[in-house]
Amino acid sequence: MIKGIIFKDTKKISADYFYYPPEGMKQLFDSLVKKIEKNNGKIISLADISKISIEDNKVTDITFNKKKIVPDYVISTIPLDSLMSLMPKDNDFDSSKIKYQDLNVIYFVLKKSRALKDCWVFFPEKKFIFQRVSEQKAFSESTSPKDKTVLMVETTQEVDKILLDKIIKQLEETKILKKEEIEETFTRKMSKAYPIYKKGFSQELSRFIKFAEGLDNFYLLGRQGLFNYNNMDQCWDMALKISEQIKNNKTKQDWQKTKEYFNSYRIVD
Repeated sequence: MIKGIIFKDTKKISADYFYYPPEGMKQLFDSLVKKIEKNNGKIISLADISKISIEDNKVTDITFNKKKIVPDYVISTIPLDSLMSLMPKDNDFDSSKIKYQDLNVIYFVLKKSRALKDCWVFFPEKKFIFQRVSEQKAFSESTSPKDKTVLMVETTQEVDKILLDKIIKQLEETKILKKEEIEETFTRKMSKAYPIYKKGFSQELSRFIKFAEGLDNFYLLGRQGLFNYNNMDQCWDMALKISEQIKNNKTKQDWQKTKEYFNSYRIVD
């Protein structure tokens, strides 16, 4: 996106059509869980990692919930500032240089069948409190009742009653909804949703990535794990590429070449 602005890259990038799971993104993850369990794999959720031990240039064990596991490979999607704190204390990485933006998503359950003509609409103007409005039902009719719909309104500000009232008023002004159509409202916070590219971040970022990926059995991946602004489909593609890397026993030099390919991703919004 930034490269396109600076170098006037006018190549058309749009998503007039795209594939979407009929039952929502959870359908993909449920399918993945079934395959893992079918192959005798185990999924551990809500793991509070407290330590990553390193010896002889590899991760030897990971401590979580007062337990330890000994991994063959570690693929980390942990935000890098948090990951730095888990590494051995003799490292001097400055996590304050690596910043992420939290995101709050307000869900409006509406008493009508549809609210938007499109799947999502961006609001870049400074006057708007929110940055994007999307409608789940626009992605798949199967994800909502016929006579109701759900709007997802994204804001980087902390949500309280005063802010919520202001957002509703702005949504009314844009004719997306009417206050009396709202049946239910709830909010979910996504911590460290987006990497923030502030001046001076790149040196510390490069230094830490070089250290982490220099470990024989350790890889970084995803938006948070690679500090790489990319979309969900691109994260899925990254996962496929890392599986090929490990399955085919490729070298770390091969992985660096693959990561160059990640830089070719184009953000389509």
